[in-house]
Amino acid sequence: MNIKPPVSRRFAWHVAQIWAAITALQEGGVGGAGTQSPKGDKGDPGDTGAQGPAGPQGERGAAGDVGPQGPQGIQGIQGPEGPQGPMGPQGETGPAGAQGPKGDKGDAGDQGPTGPAGATGAQGATGPQGPAGPTGATGLQGSKGDTGASGTSYGILAFHADAGANVTLTNQANAEQFLGNSARNDIYFDATAFTDVRLCATIVTASASVNSPRIYPQYWNDSAWTTIGTGLVADNDAISLATPTGAKRTDWLALPAGAKGDVRFRIAMHGGDAAADPALGPVMLQFR
Repeated sequence: MNIKPPVSRRFAWHVAQIWAAITALQEGGVGGAGTQSPKGDKGDPGDTGAQGPAGPQGERGAAGDVGPQGPQGIQGIQGPEGPQGPMGPQGETGPAGAQGPKGDKGDAGDQGPTGPAGATGAQGATGPQGPAGPTGATGLQGSKGDTGASGTSYGILAFHADAGANVTLTNQANAEQFLGNSARNDIYFDATAFTDVRLCATIVTASASVNSPRIYPQYWNDSAWTTIGTGLVADNDAISLATPTGAKRTDWLALPAGAKGDVRFRIAMHGGDAAADPALGPVMLQFR
């Protein structure tokens, strides 16, 4: 139990003021009201009081756990054996016991009749190939067979085959001339083994001539240049130098009897207007 703290200094100040007022009344009457002094500081707390008397006894606590069991006591002396009781009724039959060990093998019986034949089994894998036998004697030579058909041969006679440059027919004339108006386009070729010929050429720059500008093959018959075929574009015996440009060819033309030998061949040009300059790439004769 706590003790109340002592009277604070503020309370003492008030007491002094009251006492001074009473004294003033006794000595000279009531004076004017004095000014109120400022609020004093809070006093220090008092000392802790003495401990109070002990409280009443509390309630009894719950019972504790059971302690461990004590050691077993000494066994007592066995009493005398009692008389034998009457025989009880017979119990039920127990389960069968485990099987005994296997007995010895008996003597073999008589052989039974032969059973039917079983099904044929699957065919076994093929065995490895045996070694080669000795070489047999050479047989008789057979008769000679028929002669086979003759094969087809081909030949090419190039008049211009430079893939890097064109042959230009400058101011191509209307009259018949050598290709490019140059006798350099005149060469021997042995056409004995051939029966047909065709002209192939690539037109790079077309001619604007209206005179059916064209080129066609010829051979020398020992006296004059002879045209192979008709030399006309309409018959596809000549190549047109007019539009369109690109690769062109004639039909296969039958070689005349006079051309089937070691003779001179040339490419002739015809139908210009003396102003247009058609240009050609590769130009050649093909034989078969």
